Amino acid sequence: MFDQTQVIWEECSSTNAKSMIQMLDEQTGIDLRIPGSDRSWKDLAFLNADINMRMLPERWLYMRRQQVKWTNAQVRACLFLSLNRAEGFGGVRIQRLTEQMDEIQQEYNCNVPELIKACKDITGVQLHSKLFKEK
Repeated sequence: MFDQTQVIWEECSSTNAKSMIQMLDEQTGIDLRIPGSDRSWKDLAFLNADINMRMLPERWLYMRRQQVKWTNAQVRACLFLSLNRAEGFGGVRIQRLTEQMDEIQQEYNCNVPELIKACKDITGVQLHSKLFKEK
């Protein structure tokens, strides 16, 4: 599956015409959104190359700052595409997985070190990241 994830990242990065979230929507029909937002990638120029906008530098900077909020959704979209392509997960199964992931994040109050510890304790999988070792 992780080989498939790399292939998907390369596919998405080969063009500025599509975001990872757009690829997920086109392949599975899932319109992934960020928590607390009712906006779709279809409404946002930085996730939808079909919206052609000329921007002042200040507007472009604001857009990039807003784009950061969608980073987690982009990573999730890549993971879900990988599950779809490599393991045959369909839209309903991916939606259930999304709900389960959200419940776990809420259970641990998005505390990343605690999530990593729980992952090791419960599944035996040790996640490694320089970022988490420094904290």
